[in-house]
Amino acid sequence: MDKKEARKLFFLSLFEALTKKIRAKVVVFEVAIILIVSVSLGFMFTLYLEKTLLNKADIFCERILKDLSKSIEYNYISIPATDEAVKAFQNTIGLIYIGYNGIIITGDDIKKVHLYAGHKISDENLKEIEKRAKGVEAFYKNNELINVKMSEDLYVRVFEYIMPVFVNNKKIGNITLWYSQKIIVDEINNIKILIIFVTIVVALFAIFLSIKGADGIVKPIIQLTDGVKRFGLGDYNIKLHIPVGDEIGLLARSFEEMVVSVKEKLEMQKFVSGSTVKMIQKTVASSHIDIGASIKPTERKELTMFFSDIRGFTAMSEKIDPQDVVNILNEYLDVQTNIIHDFKGDIDKFVGDEIVAIFDGEDMCLNAIKAACEIQKRINEMNEERKSRGLTSIHIGIGINVGEVVRGSIGSHDRMDYTVIGDNVNLASRLCSAASKDEIIISKGVYDKVKNHKEFKFIKLEPISVKGKSKPIEVYRIEY
Repeated sequence: MDKKEARKLFFLSLFEALTKKIRAKVVVFEVAIILIVSVSLGFMFTLYLEKTLLNKADIFCERILKDLSKSIEYNYISIPATDEAVKAFQNTIGLIYIGYNGIIITGDDIKKVHLYAGHKISDENLKEIEKRAKGVEAFYKNNELINVKMSEDLYVRVFEYIMPVFVNNKKIGNITLWYSQKIIVDEINNIKILIIFVTIVVALFAIFLSIKGADGIVKPIIQLTDGVKRFGLGDYNIKLHIPVGDEIGLLARSFEEMVVSVKEKLEMQKFVSGSTVKMIQKTVASSHIDIGASIKPTERKELTMFFSDIRGFTAMSEKIDPQDVVNILNEYLDVQTNIIHDFKGDIDKFVGDEIVAIFDGEDMCLNAIKAACEIQKRINEMNEERKSRGLTSIHIGIGINVGEVVRGSIGSHDRMDYTVIGDNVNLASRLCSAASKDEIIISKGVYDKVKNHKEFKFIKLEPISVKGKSKPIEVYRIEY
């Protein structure tokens, strides 16, 4: 056993030993959570209750003022009737003062009166009320508490509410109500005591249950720890059989899924190079891979091959920091990959700065061209944005060909690639090489399949000679 394996076993054994003594830690943790939750809920409920009671007080006082306002509207021609309407509220709990300060019309006379119930206020207080009531056109609550002198040594703090009185749409006075803050505070304090009592009882009961349930929590944890130990020793056939009924069960299922994922990745390494695996792990690159699809047998099939290559990338990469090179490459490859997928294409491979993609189906040539045009447009937009930031621009050439190819699993017994090969694949690569920057070159085969589509403009170019072909190849450029 080497030092690395010995160190791994030591830490796994230590982890297992600590886990078996976790009962006390679980209890302490749960008690802390219970206390925090209980106190937090009690505090939030108290705040909510306080706000609710204040709102209820506002609604209660507003209803009193509205009722009195209506009574004064009906009796504004009689001082005794108005005074009786005001004094009807004098026994209201919490009411310190309620008064009407306005005019009463008796016959041809207009008298200004101050009719009130409750605490008698001074002329100075009355002037202050009139000042605050001036300009009030609807129910109004003073946001500041008022100190009212009840006697030489007694002051009370009150909420102040004001309501104007209108007769025939003309304001004839104001009603002012002072409501004791102490009534609400006393009620809040009484409920706080009840909340504290209930919180303590619930917390104690919850602590009792947590102590009793600690063993039930620790047992699955120990089982999970054993699974971790086996996984660390290289056992990938782990089944914990922990019911998914709580967080521990969910954790166990996640662990089992992780083990399956590791097994899948080990199998996938037969088809993906080691450097690619490391790159995926570091960059967490996303790819649209159909994991559930089975490997198809080797076959001959007509497909559309799409090659995209960055122009001058090798020369550019020699002048830029390696990390910046990778970042730029990933950015542009990611954009192209997403567009190819949007148009039903499939990425066959990445070869440095080159993308090899395959299009299948009835509209494969049309989809490949649409993807190529969209890529060039998107790259141009990216370049404009990069230029505005003083960054290097990237230009690509694209070649598209259609024809019969061989598709299948190619490679050795421990490293395979599911890809396409054949003369038509090579021709697509040659077309890509012949394309200048920002250019899309297609073969005559592709042109014949899409030439009737008026959305594209095709420019016939001089035939080009390519390696492996005895005669020049007819090619077309697509204007996008």
